Amino acid sequence: MTIARTVRPIHFEDFSGSEFERLVFAYHLCDGWTDLAWFGQTGSDQGRDIVGTRPFDEHPDERTVDPSSQ
Repeated sequence: MTIARTVRPIHFEDFSGSEFERLVFAYHLCDGWTDLAWFGQTGSDQGRDIVGTRPFDEHPDERTVDPSSQ
């Protein structure tokens, strides 16, 4: 079975702030990050939008803050 896939450019300038944050959060989920928390949607995020644990193969996992600014 062959899967056909069309890749099209993403126009980031068309995304609202919350849509962009949602895209970044979804990317982190698909990339295997764990313990993800999305603060940007509440408005009181104190400069952090997404916090999670980034896995590494040969190094200890790393807790990371992603400001997701546009």
